[in-house]
Amino acid sequence: MLIRRKKTIPPQLNTTATADISFMLLTFFLVTTSMDADNAIMRKLPPIDKETTEETVRQAKKGGTMTVAINSDNTVTIDGKPTHTDEVWTEVCAFIIKNGARHLISIDTHPQANYNTYFAVEDAVMKAYATARDKMGLKTYGKVFARLNKEQREEVARLCPHRIAETYNTGDHFGERTER
Repeated sequence: MLIRRKKTIPPQLNTTATADISFMLLTFFLVTTSMDADNAIMRKLPPIDKETTEETVRQAKKGGTMTVAINSDNTVTIDGKPTHTDEVWTEVCAFIIKNGARHLISIDTHPQANYNTYFAVEDAVMKAYATARDKMGLKTYGKVFARLNKEQREEVARLCPHRIAETYNTGDHFGERTER
């Protein structure tokens, strides 16, 4: 007599919940992960205008220039005097108010300087412009810059324009200017 063996079916895993679990894990990691924002300087550059460029150069030659330098050891100097980054905005603001539209802020950065120092100086310069425009708005119209209407803002911006020149040193010696 022949003995017949029963065919056994191997056990199978129930995978119906695997897709749901994968989706839940993906959602969890997307929600709990934080993305670092890139450091960037938001600045609207003016259009290149030959007359404006020549006017800026003429005004710079008349002594309306302030040089803010960042050395390789992250020390900040204004016109050769060592300055703390917290004091940059007050000195730049006073310079802008004193010279009005006839000013130029030159930022000279050493290639070995730290980005945090560079961003601190840039923030201080932008804060100085905001403060100067607020003071100019109060003096002219009795309101801070943010509360002025469009025409008044344009007039204050004309009286106190953003004039910033940046120098990128690629040479071996700090202060060696290269044109790009």
